[in-house]
Amino acid sequence: MHSKDLLKATKKIQVFIDSKTFDDLLNDKDRVAIAILRHYDSDYLEFVRDPMETNHKELENIIEYEMILKDSGAKLKIKRKNLETGILFGYKTQDIEAIAKKICGKDTPKKFEVNNITKAFIQAAFNRHTQNNIFIINNKILLKNRTWLECKFPGCPLNIMSVEEASIFLDLFFKKNGNYYASSRYHLNKGYWYRLSMQLKIPHYEVSESLINTLSTRFSYGLMALDEIGIQYYLGVNNDTQETKLYHFNYLIALITGMFDNLALVTNKSLGINHPFLTRINLNQDEFVKKIGKQKPDIRRHIQSNNALISLIYYFREQVVHRELPHLEIFENVEDGNNWVASFIPIPKQEVDKIHRCGDRQSKYDPFTQWGVYKLSTHNLYFLEPFHFSEQLIKKLTLFIDTYLQLLGYSDFIKSQENTNTEFANTLGLYKRFHLGF
Repeated sequence: MHSKDLLKATKKIQVFIDSKTFDDLLNDKDRVAIAILRHYDSDYLEFVRDPMETNHKELENIIEYEMILKDSGAKLKIKRKNLETGILFGYKTQDIEAIAKKICGKDTPKKFEVNNITKAFIQAAFNRHTQNNIFIINNKILLKNRTWLECKFPGCPLNIMSVEEASIFLDLFFKKNGNYYASSRYHLNKGYWYRLSMQLKIPHYEVSESLINTLSTRFSYGLMALDEIGIQYYLGVNNDTQETKLYHFNYLIALITGMFDNLALVTNKSLGINHPFLTRINLNQDEFVKKIGKQKPDIRRHIQSNNALISLIYYFREQVVHRELPHLEIFENVEDGNNWVASFIPIPKQEVDKIHRCGDRQSKYDPFTQWGVYKLSTHNLYFLEPFHFSEQLIKKLTLFIDTYLQLLGYSDFIKSQENTNTEFANTLGLYKRFHLGF
C-alpha cells in the first residue's frame, strides 16, 4: 500500500481480519497467518473479525463483531470482557451494491463479492470510530481497488492490507514502540532479534574469521536500516520522514558494498589468490573476478549471474560516497480517482533495466513495481520508492550471500542446530515459526 501516517503517536491498533482469509490459510498451516493470530491477546493490538464458523482455535480466539439491525439504522457491536462498544453503521445497502457493481465490473455481483465490499464499509465505520485501524484480507479485488475505495470515504482511510503486508506493518509497529518479539509475549532485546533474523536468512553463516563475522554484523545493521526505512514509510510523507528515510537508505547502500568487500577479501585469502592491490579486490572488478574463476569457476558464475545486482549497488555507492547524494522528491497522484503520495528517488533508465534483470515485476496492488520502480509516462522519467526497493534488495542480497558462503565451503548452521537443545537453538526455532516481518 502507498505511504501514509499509521504509526505517529500510535500505541494501540485495532486489527480487523477477514475470517475466510485466515480460515483458508490456517487450513494450509500458513506460518505468517499463525504468527499474526498468536498476538490475539497483545497489549498493543485489538483484534476483531467478521462472524464465521471455524474449526481453528487460533481464529476462535478472535472476537467477532455483531451487526445489529434496527429501524433507526444498523450498528456494529463489539463485546470485550466487561466492555461493550457500539459503532454506528450508516451506509445504505444500495450504495454498497453500487460500489460492488463498479469494482467487480458486473451488473449483478455474486453474494460473496457484495459481502467482501461490505467489509470495506465496515472497516470505514471502524476507522470513523477509532483511527489507525487496519483491515487484513487477501481478496484480490479489494486489494487492487483499495486506493480507489479510500477516495470514496473522504477523511477515512481504510488501510486494507494483505496478510504478508500486515505482517511487515505489525512488526514495524511493535519495533516503533520498542518491542522485538520472537513470538507473542516472547520479548527479545534488539540486538538478539536481529542476530536471529540474520542467522535465519543466512543459514551458511557460522562464527569464524573476523571478515565473515564483520559481514554478519553489517547484514544485521542492514536489516535495522531496512526497518527504519519502513517505519518512515508508515509515518507518511513529510520533510522529516524524507530526511530520515534517505539517511538510512544511504547507510544501507554503504553497508551492502561493505558486505561485497568482505566476501571478496575472504575469497582472496581462502582461495590463495593474494591479489597485490587491495583496492582492486572487489566483486565489481573484472580482473579479480577472473582470478576467482581460475580457482572456483562456480563462484565466478554465481557472481556473473548476479552482475545486475552488484552493478546496481555500486551505482548507488558512487552517488552516496563520491558524487551528488541521492535525493527524494514528493510525488502526488490525483489521476483516475486514485489519490496517493510517495517519496521517490529519481533513477536513470539503465539502472531500471538492472532492477528488471534482478527479477522485478509489476506489483499486483501498488502503483509501482515490486522493487518500487515508478514510470512517469508523460515525461518518460523513472523513480524509485526506497522502502519497497530496499526490501527486495535485501531479499536478493540474502540469497546471493548465503549461496556464496556455501560455494566457499561453509556448512548449514541452521541444520546443525535442529537436533540440539541449547537455549539459542530453541529460541531460533521459536523465532523461525512465529516471528513477524521480513
